[in-house]
Amino acid sequence: MRFRNRSAANRHSANCRWRAEEARAEAEREAGIPDREPYTDARRAFTVDLRSAGGSLVTFEPRAGYIAWRQLDEAGEVTDCAALKTLLHRLADSLPPTLGARRLQ
Repeated sequence: MRFRNRSAANRHSANCRWRAEEARAEAEREAGIPDREPYTDARRAFTVDLRSAGGSLVTFEPRAGYIAWRQLDEAGEVTDCAALKTLLHRLADSLPPTLGARRLQ
């Protein structure tokens, strides 16, 4: 068993902490201090054109609330979803090798 059940004392202390936090937040509201604004994601979608390297036109858009990004093909269909660095590595691995063609020129 990886995690054990929490004891009653542990649950009680967690509830006390939660109640104290709620009381503090309510006191701040009554004092005129506004709540924080909801988090807005500043990341923007971007397009990578790899058609000249034997790839395709790929768009990356962020997933709201996650670290992950979506990879969209030219038709707008989701082809993959992962961290940005992982998506870029997978995209680079999917490209055809071009060293041989350069060597023949």
